Amino acid sequence: MGGSLFPDTPRTLIQKISNGDEISWQDFYNTYGDVVRRIAAGQNIQDVDADEIVQQVMLDFCRNNQTGKFRFNPDIAHFRTYFGRIIAAKLSDYWRQRYRETEKAKQIAKSSEIEQIQEESFMREWRVAMFCEAETRLCKRVGKETFLTYSLLVKQNRPVEKVAEFIGCSRNQVYQAKKRCVAILREIIAELNSADTGLKLKSPDL
Repeated sequence: MGGSLFPDTPRTLIQKISNGDEISWQDFYNTYGDVVRRIAAGQNIQDVDADEIVQQVMLDFCRNNQTGKFRFNPDIAHFRTYFGRIIAAKLSDYWRQRYRETEKAKQIAKSSEIEQIQEESFMREWRVAMFCEAETRLCKRVGKETFLTYSLLVKQNRPVEKVAEFIGCSRNQVYQAKKRCVAILREIIAELNSADTGLKLKSPDL
C-alpha cells in the first residue's frame, strides 16, 4: 500500500483527492480498489467484470466527491459505511444486468441473505485492508530492518535461524524485534478499533 490511510478516511485525504492530488488518489485506489475486487471475487465474479465493478465504484465515489454529494463527517457515519453502500449498489446492478431483470434478479435484489453475505464479505475485506494499514504504520515506527525481521518471521513464517542469518543478528535479537513489533502493532490496532468500534480488528499473538 502506497500511503497511510485511516479506517475512516480523513478529511485531509478527501480534500487532497478533490484538489487533484494524484498520489493521494492512487493510494486510495490501490487500497480500496483491492477491497472491492476481493469482495467481487468472493461472489465468483470473473476478473474482467470485477475490474469493471471497481471502476464503477471509484467513478461513483469520485463523482460524488467532486459534485459535493459526499461530505465525509466521522461524527455522523464511518467512511466504510458510505463506501460499502456504493459497493453493494454496484454489485446489485451487476446481478440485475446479468439476469436481465428476470424474476430471479428481483429475488436477488431483495434477498436479505444476499445482503448479509455482502456485508460479511465487505467487513472481512475491510479488516484485511485495515490490518495492512496497521502494518504500514508499524513499519514507519520501527524502521525497515526491524520490520523486515517481523515480516520474515511472522508474515512469511521463516525459521528463526534463517531470519537471524539473513538479517545478520542473533536469535535473541530476532525474538526481541518480533516482540517489539507485535507490541506496537497491538497499540496501533487498539487505536484503529477505538476510531471504529465496529471494526473489531484482532491483535496478533506474541
